[in-house]
Amino acid sequence: MRNIEQLYWREVILGMDKAAGNTLFGVGRDHRDFAALAIGAGIGCSLVIKGEIYHGSHSAAGKLGHTTSVPNGRLCECGRRGCLMAHAAEPYMLDQWQSRSGSSISRDEFARSVERQEDLALSILSDCGSRIGRHLADMVNLFDPEIIVAGGETVQFGDALLDPIRKTMEEFAFFTKPELCSLSRAAVHSTLPGQPSSGIKRQECLSSC
Repeated sequence: MRNIEQLYWREVILGMDKAAGNTLFGVGRDHRDFAALAIGAGIGCSLVIKGEIYHGSHSAAGKLGHTTSVPNGRLCECGRRGCLMAHAAEPYMLDQWQSRSGSSISRDEFARSVERQEDLALSILSDCGSRIGRHLADMVNLFDPEIIVAGGETVQFGDALLDPIRKTMEEFAFFTKPELCSLSRAAVHSTLPGQPSSGIKRQECLSSC
């Protein structure tokens, strides 16, 4: 830790959200109010407000994946039922792929099916994306971010997942409709030693969740 601080001439704090950490050094640098959406084994949505990461009073902010999406629905790893991540994160996508195609759970095969634009894979991503977009709209209505940057393993699926998220988010967003862009497509700006970030008052190096 101290070696990193000496290298970059900054205090380093370990946190729990990889998506927010990436955007601190990328497209998020140009915005003081933005959200970092991560969709992979779970779903999280970190917020940067007025240039600083919002942690919440108990460092539990950003748990979008644990909002209730289906009352009394599927069992989530947290022990509750019906959480968004239990009905839209990547494990759910692969489970649906297995049950509806009769194939074994294979992420690589599912990804190839998406690349081939096969109806079943696209339908699964559309359903999950729409569900995520509906909850993301609530976040937009509450916090009014300038931009939302999507990261996580499922960014690989591209617009097959992101377009349904955008469409549903815009349908349910009350006033503003922030741009939703993929972290893989966002311009990444390098941060040199001694060079301050334009948007973040205090840089944080975050480990994966």
